[in-house]
Amino acid sequence: MKIWIFLTVSLLSVLAVADQCPQPASAITPEVSSSIQKDESGNYIYKYSVSNGQEAKVPIRLFWVETQAWPQEVKSPLKWRTFEEAKTSANYVNWMSSVRTSKISPGQKLDGFEFTTKDRPGLIRAFVLGHNPNYEDKVAYTDVPRAENTSCPGIWEDGSSVGGNGKVAVLIEGPVSKNQVSPVLVLRKNSKESWAGSISETETLHRVSPLDNGKLELLIVPDENQRWNLADIEISSLVFGRGEAKPSSSRIIKGSYGNFANPGLGKTIKSALLLTFDIEKVNPLCGIDRALFLKGKLKDGKELISGVKIKGVPCTIETWVKEVPKILKHREPSKTE
Repeated sequence: MKIWIFLTVSLLSVLAVADQCPQPASAITPEVSSSIQKDESGNYIYKYSVSNGQEAKVPIRLFWVETQAWPQEVKSPLKWRTFEEAKTSANYVNWMSSVRTSKISPGQKLDGFEFTTKDRPGLIRAFVLGHNPNYEDKVAYTDVPRAENTSCPGIWEDGSSVGGNGKVAVLIEGPVSKNQVSPVLVLRKNSKESWAGSISETETLHRVSPLDNGKLELLIVPDENQRWNLADIEISSLVFGRGEAKPSSSRIIKGSYGNFANPGLGKTIKSALLLTFDIEKVNPLCGIDRALFLKGKLKDGKELISGVKIKGVPCTIETWVKEVPKILKHREPSKTE
């Protein structure tokens, strides 16, 4: 009973203070483009551009790329820096603007994010974080009461594994290990929609919201350059989205790629693997999910890790009221309290 009262009061507080809330760090519309070159030594040079859409409410101040290890060489845009302490142990590279004027404002793009590594390209996860100086520079997250922090749509409680502190997840091309495969994925919510969401798409993405009900259909499109086929996938190992949802059904379908995705994306293929997931179990989050990621294994032990792009959904009172119970679940009173 105490838990239900706590949740009800907290949900009401969202409605009470929403009009006074600052713009969250996730109020950005990031797009990351990449180019990959191979040098004379056989190493890969990854170059990224990060843009912030016109509709963004705050500038971008951090760009974070998951890697296998710290790269051999890292370059930064002017007035941006990397975190030196990450060199010894981190499996990521992150850049942060070093001065207020170097952040990526709405409508702007910044080039110059670059690193070199021996690891070959695949599909990986990256994060982009915004910054609201009128709020964050004046009130440190550690000084904000957690109940108050979750009252504002998009203001995640600090340290929450649910919110990731407002970092927006995106799908990019980046370094993967030799034991990883990353096939193309496309997605739709029903049979009336076209397949969309591959790494090359920007305009035809589907909106996936915490308020959605029903199913998501995900298609795994095999890559003829990778030495594996659909029969090699351990279906029972697959999990999708932040909720690590298991597929409710799976089947191999046959046809042309044009039937599976937008015609401009590709070529004729013999078959693809169709997976179905419950949207609620996938757990898409408002504000911070601009891609959903699939993880699993092949029968030979290799990892299958890939992602599909989606249209981000801003955090509104409606979406936030649905998200708050998921956040509060991490700090419900214990049975001994």
